[in-house]
Amino acid sequence: MTRLVFLGFFSNNLIGKMPQGFANLTKLQILDLSSNQLEGEVPATISSLRSFQYLNLCNNKLSGMIRNLNTWKLLAISLAKKLLHRRIPYGVIVSRLLWKSWTYQTSNQLHGELPRCLWDLQGLLFMDLSNNTFSGIVKTSTDSDLSLRSVQLANNNLMGEFPLVFKRRRKASHSTSW
Repeated sequence: MTRLVFLGFFSNNLIGKMPQGFANLTKLQILDLSSNQLEGEVPATISSLRSFQYLNLCNNKLSGMIRNLNTWKLLAISLAKKLLHRRIPYGVIVSRLLWKSWTYQTSNQLHGELPRCLWDLQGLLFMDLSNNTFSGIVKTSTDSDLSLRSVQLANNNLMGEFPLVFKRRRKASHSTSW
């Protein structure tokens, strides 16, 4: 199985914990375990994989943190609907999304303020952080040059003025959902 590049068990009725043996799948590029009934911690061994391009763990009851995202060749990650029940240490997770083109973390029960560094991620094109409980004022640096093409922040508890970085955008091809 060391040559396995795609593993998809999505939309089944798998129960229990994710196995520790993912570290043996060194060529694995795509892992889709979405829409099952998996629970418990995401195994730390998953962080040792370096070939990931797509990871989908949404619609499970998983918790914990996925480390070393910056070492993956990640193109897409979906951690939606109640994965990661804990407060996310943004400085760690967000900084590891540098150079990634897509992140989807809707309905995760993420909370707290959105970190300012979120708006400085180079190469991030699509971001969906809707249906969480983020709160406070959206803080952006005024000199941010967003590469984002779509921002979804709907159904949170954000307040304040519309961020300056969006007011001064010149390109009309951007989509923002507040």
